[in-house]
Amino acid sequence: MQKFRSHAGFTLLELMTVVAIIGFLTAIGISSMRSYSRHEETRKMASTLANAVSQARAEAMNNGRNTYLVFAEPTNGEVPFEANEIAAIFTRNDDGTIASIKPVFASGGSNPDVSRYGAHGDTVMKDTPLPPQDQSTAIPDGALSNLVDGSTIPVDPIFGVPLIAFSNRGSPTTIGDASFGSGAGAVYVTDNDQMVVAVVVEPFGEVHTLLYDGASNTWK
Repeated sequence: MQKFRSHAGFTLLELMTVVAIIGFLTAIGISSMRSYSRHEETRKMASTLANAVSQARAEAMNNGRNTYLVFAEPTNGEVPFEANEIAAIFTRNDDGTIASIKPVFASGGSNPDVSRYGAHGDTVMKDTPLPPQDQSTAIPDGALSNLVDGSTIPVDPIFGVPLIAFSNRGSPTTIGDASFGSGAGAVYVTDNDQMVVAVVVEPFGEVHTLLYDGASNTWK
């Protein structure tokens, strides 16, 4: 007579426990992926803005004439922005009209969580101090919560947005003040969570990016 050996199975409680663990791990994984995506998009946007600054400066020095860089769509409508555009480089004719416009788009697609600081309101990092490398005078001893349009780049009264007018010597000035370094400052990009990157434009025109390290309360 053939004998059958009984096999131990899973109880309903055990199955429910396994499903709960899998769901928990999946949720953690999705959250981590979203956080990683936000961080990467933030770095990409900061890198794109830094490259735009360098390009505008190089064009001013090569062409021997002022080259302008705006970091948002001007309120006067002279430099219209398209979807996903984060900056624009333009020059003027001798009569003051716009000669050419080069749009700068966010690389790697657009993540709605990533923006210039303040576009979504203050974040938990609102009390973060500005880096000492930001040599603008717009917000002396300021914090992120005091930024205007997410930057310390001077806001041009005609265009109504942060603007740099690079001189033929490569120094950042403003339209109203052509003195050396008057257009220096920084644009701050954030994932609107725990990450902020500063795109700093020095008085001589050099540009570099800094990442805020919350653990040490320093910019690196």
